Amino acid sequence: VRGIGGLLRENQRMSAELVRLRSEVRDLQALSQDNAELREQLQFAVQARRRLIPCEVIARDITGWWETIRLSKGVSDGVSMDMAVVTSDGLIGKTVDVSARTCDVLLISDPSCKVSARIVRTGAFGVVAGSGPAQSGQAACRMEFINKNVPVLAGDEVVTSGLGGIFPQGLLIGYVDKIHMDETGLFQSADIIPKADLGILTYVFVVAEPGGDADEVQEKVRFPEGRDR
Repeated sequence: VRGIGGLLRENQRMSAELVRLRSEVRDLQALSQDNAELREQLQFAVQARRRLIPCEVIARDITGWWETIRLSKGVSDGVSMDMAVVTSDGLIGKTVDVSARTCDVLLISDPSCKVSARIVRTGAFGVVAGSGPAQSGQAACRMEFINKNVPVLAGDEVVTSGLGGIFPQGLLIGYVDKIHMDETGLFQSADIIPKADLGILTYVFVVAEPGGDADEVQEKVRFPEGRDR
């Protein structure tokens, strides 16, 4: 009977030790996953031909999960307004508000984020803007003002065109999902699924290149040089 108290204490000690060990295992699993993602992103940075500023995502706008994120780098690190932001998967947005130590990024899923884009297979130009989360929960975009005579297929790769100056040429945006004809019958549009998963961003890169005016892009696509407005 006197030994029962000692057994109870030993059982409690072993239970506490089991909880601690399980917690350590979870921490190690999270650390391993974090390290794997870091290795992937760093490998991308090494292979990139452009100068990239590595950043960590430190906050998200809780009023619009798909709209903005906050990064751990700012003016003191070389970040300025209207710089493209990417991951190893592709484009995610542009810097819109920069302080000394942080910056906010407007994601490509936001309707106010406009990107001059090109369909790789055909070379057709258009303007990609966000359309918020799809029914699946994944962020979605739409490419507008595509020439109606150019065949567009599901799965076509969409990249930045380089027009407008904000986004460097050739950054992967995503892939065509569905194609629609504009109500006017003058243009096509296409639903775009971004390659980068905007819902699980942890580490990203700011592309250290000069910016420009995104609104000029839409005008150039709608009214090419040599045509009347």
